[in-house]
Amino acid sequence: MDRRYSLFACAFFVASACVAVAQEMKPIPPEERTEVQWLQLLRSNDPKVRRDIVGEIDALKSINERLAATVMIHALSNSDTTVRILAANRLGQYGGASDFAVAELCKTLKDPDVEVRVSAAISLCRLNDAPEAIDLLGKEFANTHARHAIVIAFERLGPKAKRAIPPLAAAP
Repeated sequence: MDRRYSLFACAFFVASACVAVAQEMKPIPPEERTEVQWLQLLRSNDPKVRRDIVGEIDALKSINERLAATVMIHALSNSDTTVRILAANRLGQYGGASDFAVAELCKTLKDPDVEVRVSAAISLCRLNDAPEAIDLLGKEFANTHARHAIVIAFERLGPKAKRAIPPLAAAP
């Protein structure tokens, strides 16, 4: 009798542990995540998870734009180039981005990846027409991978893009 009770108790313990683990693994809706939870997801080993987070941030933006901008600022330093590009693009879409976001985008103009730099520059142009961003776009125009995005950025800027003409004239 004691042996059957022990087996029953063991089976009950295992089953309750499985239920507890399953409840912990249930995804948290984006609007209910804390800043710490967002940042943990950005540090995931799975690149798909990291990239999906940037997309999910749009759901958060309408509820808490400040938290969304904070998470995207952290994403600018992610090891995944695609995450950095997506984060730079998203920050440029946040009209209420703080001066801190602008400062972080300015730092991103020195990113080793050209697409990240161009994304940051375009976002800066959307937010505040930063002269350093316009200059960088003019210099990066020689890079054929970024050229299309730069042309679109200059089109949106209109006459403000005039300062980039000298580097464009020198581009091959």
